[in-house]
Amino acid sequence: MIGLLAVIYLIIPESPWWLVSKGHNERARSSLAKLKKGVSGYNVDVEIAVMVNTVEQQRMRAEYKKALPWTAIFKGQNGKRLIIALWPKLTQQFVGLSVFNSYAAYFCESGRVAGSATDPKSKQQETTTLSKSRSFLRAVKSWPCSSPCLSQIDSDDDLLPYTDTWSQ
Repeated sequence: MIGLLAVIYLIIPESPWWLVSKGHNERARSSLAKLKKGVSGYNVDVEIAVMVNTVEQQRMRAEYKKALPWTAIFKGQNGKRLIIALWPKLTQQFVGLSVFNSYAAYFCESGRVAGSATDPKSKQQETTTLSKSRSFLRAVKSWPCSSPCLSQIDSDDDLLPYTDTWSQ
């Protein structure tokens, strides 16, 4: 295995991008010329110039990011992106969807919610329907209640009759 790796390292030229990032532009030029040998109309000098400019841009960006504290992810546009990325998973955790969905079949079997013993497809469909219904009701319950009818969902997820709580 080690002998095979040694042969590969001797045959394959070094990465031009890595060589440019280390400041070895001439070695990168010869490596790129070996890799692109036989490609008509390929300009090695233009490609090396693009690599040099890209590496310089990455270094400037890295220097700028070093000046920023780690708390910058919570501020401005990055803060908005963080909230957008984390909100769906956080709400699932807060309302218990992940726990219930993971153990839905166990809950339904222990509560004796099942189809006939000879029809496992029916059992699976009932389990899925119950799981999705419960997930929907939990999601509705977790929304900020701006209307009186949404606040009428009790702990058993049963919809209670509508009562006008605003006029009381």
